[in-house]
Formats: sequence, structure tokens, C-alpha cells
Amino acid sequence: MAAMASPGRTMTAAEVAGLLRCSTRTVYRLGMDGQLGRVRVGRRLVRFTEASVAALVGSAAGAADAARGSAA
Repeated sequence: MAAMASPGRTMTAAEVAGLLRCSTRTVYRLGMDGQLGRVRVGRRLVRFTEASVAALVGSAAGAADAARGSAA
């Protein structure tokens, strides 16, 4: 049996939604669109990787900084 790589810390959709201040539906959509890394646990259970949430927040902050810089 091959060893699987650990995804690191994972979070529920509700935890991610609380951090992003959005709905859980939005979190699931971001996962389906590939903008947020997700791990399927079993047939129905989905968790989101902490690293992908941090990357999404970082990219959004970078885009906001760039927009602010070009508008100044």
C-alpha cells in the first residue's frame, strides 16, 4: 500500500466561511471551481486545506493592494 501525502491541517466549510466572512455555499463553490484546495474524506465529507485558504486570502489581499496602488 502506498503512503499518501498529508494535506496538512484541514478545516470544515463552516470554519472557512467564518474566516472569509461568506456563506458555506460560497466555500463549496470555491472548492468546486478549484480556487480552494479540498480533500474528500469518504464519499460525502469534504474538508478544505488551511494552506489553500491562506493562499486565497493572500492573493485577494495582493489584488486589493495592487488595485489601491494603481488608483493612487
